[in-house]
Amino acid sequence: MDAGAAFCNVAAASVISACLALVSCAGMGGPAPSAPAPPPETPHDKVVRLASEIRKAAYADEGERLEALVEEMAPYADEGEGEGGALASRAHYWRGFALWRSAWNGMRIPAGDPPTRESSTVEESLRAAVDELQKSSEEDPTFVEPRIVQLACLEELAPTVPASERPKEYRRLWDLLVETQKQAPQNPRLAWVFGTVKWDTPVKQGGGQDKAVQTFRDGLDWVRKQTIADATDPAWGEAELLLGLAEARFRGKPQNLDAAGHYAAAVLNVEPNWRYVKEVLIPQIEAAREKANAPPAAKPKP
Repeated sequence: MDAGAAFCNVAAASVISACLALVSCAGMGGPAPSAPAPPPETPHDKVVRLASEIRKAAYADEGERLEALVEEMAPYADEGEGEGGALASRAHYWRGFALWRSAWNGMRIPAGDPPTRESSTVEESLRAAVDELQKSSEEDPTFVEPRIVQLACLEELAPTVPASERPKEYRRLWDLLVETQKQAPQNPRLAWVFGTVKWDTPVKQGGGQDKAVQTFRDGLDWVRKQTIADATDPAWGEAELLLGLAEARFRGKPQNLDAAGHYAAAVLNVEPNWRYVKEVLIPQIEAAREKANAPPAAKPKP
C-alpha cells in the first residue's frame, strides 16, 4: 500500500470514529432530565412554614409582615374548626402569638423612634390575641401552650384595668399562673411569663427579684432539654429566658452590668435578629457602663 492510500484509510477511520461518538452521545438522551418537582405543601407543612415566618417577623419587629402572616394563617385556623382539630388549634395559636408579639414590640420601641403603634392599637392586638388563643384551647383542650401566651397578654393588659381593681386582677393572674404550672410544671415558656410576673410581685406575696431570677434559670434548664413532638408546636423560650436574666441584672439591685451584657449577647447568639435586644437593651447597657466608668466630674473651685 502506498503512502497516499494509507493516509486515506487513516482519515476514513477518524471520520467513522467521530460519527460513532456523535451517535453515542445522541443515544445517551441529550440534556440531563430535570429533577422531579417537589410535592405540594400539605396544610400541615404550610402551618409549620408560616409559624417559622411569624417567629422571624416577631423578633425582627416587622409589624406589617406579622399582620400579613396572621391573615395567611387564617384558612388553616378555619380547617376542622369545631371538630377538635389539632392543626386548627396550632393555627389559632400562631395567630395569637403573632398578635401578642406585635403588641409586645409596640410597647418596647427603640429610644427616639416615633411610636409604631398607638396604645389603643396595642390593646386591641392583645385582646385579639386572647381571643385567638382561647379558640386554640377550645380546639385542643390538652394543648397548654395557648394558656401560657394568654397569661402573658393578661399581664400586659393589667395596667389598663381601673386602679381600684388592679390588686384583684393581679391576684387572679397569679392564681392562673399557679394553676397552669401544675399542668405544665417544667414548661420553659411558662417560666419566662411567670418569672416576669414574679419580678413585679412583692416578696410577701411570693414574688421578688431572687425568685424571678431563679425561675428564669430553671426555665433555661428545661428549654435545653425539651423535645417537640410536632413541628407545629412552639419551641421558643431560650432567648426569652436569657432576656429575662439580662434585664434582671440590668434593672435589678445591685446592678450587674457585666452580667447584663453577657446575657444580652447570649440572646443574640440564639436569636440574632431580635431588634429590641440589639437596638434598645444593649445600647442601654453600654450607656450605663460608660456612665459608670466615666471619671468623676471636677468639683468647681470655691
